[in-house]
Amino acid sequence: MDNKFSTWKPKPGFPGSINSNKIKFDSSVKVNPLRDKVVKYLSIFLGVLLVFVVLTYFVVIRPILSLTKNVNAIQDDVNKLSQALITDRDLVAYDENLKKLELDLNNLKSDRDKNIGHLRNFPIVKDFYPDTDHFINAGLKLVEGGKEIRPIVEPFADALGMKLTKEQQVKKVGFADAVATWITVMPKVADKLDPVIGKLDEAGRELNKVDAKKYKINILGIYKKDYSSAIVFAQKSLLEAKNYGPDIKEALTIFPGILGVGTGEKRYMIIMQNNAEIRATGGFWTNFATFKIQNALLTSDFSSKDMYSIDITLDAIDKYYTFPTAPESYKRFLKVERLYARDANISPDFPTAIDKFGLYYKLAAGVNPSEYKPINGYIGINTEVVKEFIEITGAVNVNGVTFNKDNVVLELEKIASLNLAQQVGRKKVLGDLMESMLKNVFESDSFLWPQLIEKGVDLMNRKQIVIFLADPASQKLIEKYGYGGRIVDPVAGDYSYFVSTNLGGDKTNMFVTREFSHTLAKENNKWVRTTKVKYAYPRPTAEYNDFVKRYQDWFRFYLPEGAELVSIKGNEVETTYTDKERGKVYYGGFMTLAPEETKEIEIKYYIPEKLITNNEYNLYVQKQSGTRPEKHSFDIMGQKSTELKMDTDYRLNVKLN
Repeated sequence: MDNKFSTWKPKPGFPGSINSNKIKFDSSVKVNPLRDKVVKYLSIFLGVLLVFVVLTYFVVIRPILSLTKNVNAIQDDVNKLSQALITDRDLVAYDENLKKLELDLNNLKSDRDKNIGHLRNFPIVKDFYPDTDHFINAGLKLVEGGKEIRPIVEPFADALGMKLTKEQQVKKVGFADAVATWITVMPKVADKLDPVIGKLDEAGRELNKVDAKKYKINILGIYKKDYSSAIVFAQKSLLEAKNYGPDIKEALTIFPGILGVGTGEKRYMIIMQNNAEIRATGGFWTNFATFKIQNALLTSDFSSKDMYSIDITLDAIDKYYTFPTAPESYKRFLKVERLYARDANISPDFPTAIDKFGLYYKLAAGVNPSEYKPINGYIGINTEVVKEFIEITGAVNVNGVTFNKDNVVLELEKIASLNLAQQVGRKKVLGDLMESMLKNVFESDSFLWPQLIEKGVDLMNRKQIVIFLADPASQKLIEKYGYGGRIVDPVAGDYSYFVSTNLGGDKTNMFVTREFSHTLAKENNKWVRTTKVKYAYPRPTAEYNDFVKRYQDWFRFYLPEGAELVSIKGNEVETTYTDKERGKVYYGGFMTLAPEETKEIEIKYYIPEKLITNNEYNLYVQKQSGTRPEKHSFDIMGQKSTELKMDTDYRLNVKLN
């Protein structure tokens, strides 16, 4: 059968056919020599770049990264040292880890020389390479100081329940028992600390050779890290070891007495300051609890009362006793004629407030001595303290309610908002919560001790805990380190302390924020400082709706005595409140703020000429207890600082042009 397709050929133009008449080559198209050169040199550049990256990795980055294992080993050694001495009370492990730390520091030095010694003159590296010697040498000095601790502690090893041999078994004890034991030997240890303090000073002098400013690192805006503040803190702390030495010895001597060691029992009061309703010392005084301590151990005599209970007790003498008159601002905005115990913290100076409160407490003791017993010291704690300690010790169950770090603030505010008819239940819950927290702290596991101690110091530094002790020597030491809630005096240079007092604004400080700007200029040949405070009241989430009220703030600017007021803007009343206290003068007013509203107040004043000397400006900014971290910015004669988020007192020092 013939194949009918055998003679078929595609017609010209048919898809797939080749029409030799239509295909032409354009001989006018030529190679572009410029393009070829660009491609050629781009290829060379990329090749060189690749070689550079590879060499950089193997010659620079990889050797540097290899040292991270040394650094990690040192960090691990330090952690184990702390655990061995404080938590495990194991002198054998302490010695072993101290030797390992010394070895690891020396290994870091030798590995550095071996791995990156060739980079010591490399750009950028040469600026930091010498500092590694100072860091390592300071660490070795601290190791020497650590070795001095052993002979100090060893004579008291039995009393402290410390392990001296590998075979020895150490009895596990709770935090309270361990603290009690340590405290009993404190006075004996105090006089033997000079060698340790000497080594700390040597470490400080070595570390002080490092220029901390170099460690504000910013690599092309991609990697930003500021190590400078940590370095400065370490430098200052170590360099001041000799200055701290006498205070440390004194603390070790008097601290046992504070905790009833050899002095009989002591009774202390914890005052709950609700900083959701800010008052001058930190917050509205809602509740107080008293407890006894003897030989550094809690006793069973724990009691708690609502702060209103004192005022109710004093109703019995109201007809014939003349109580102090309330300040004009309280009369006007709280509608009270006399001052009550719950409002005694008018002054931001905690000892002054306690002195005023003591009058009411003693009067109440006269009416009902079995309920109001003598107090040896007062501890003001803000709501934040409860939250942050619960984060460490764990949730607390009180009367069927579980308080944890996420709900404790809201639950406490609900309790604090109950009316007077519901006070009995409120007293019970708050009292039980405070008692449970104390027990949790004193009965906590040993691995939590360093965290609890660190947290306590941190909260005092942030003014969330303030302390007043009846013993003058103890209180003097407390105030020296800023833990007494004092208005700081004296102060070298200018001074700024902005104090808010929420009068009738309920719990709105949970939501209201503030930002500060400070400006120094010269007008009419006088130094003029201007402070602006910007308030904002963002609307909270629905669960807080019951607390959304109009914010009401009696504000006061505390300034150096002799400051001359120029103006206050933003004051919503005709009165400018003014008075003097602890070497300061304050000017103030009143402002209100609604949800989703912002406002600004401003004070302007002439600085006493004597406060600016040697062409240098010093400013001390004091933080109010109970406030959250707040933004501050400074413009000193055109020299602008970066914005600071302040959570403790701050000192500014600027050379004037």
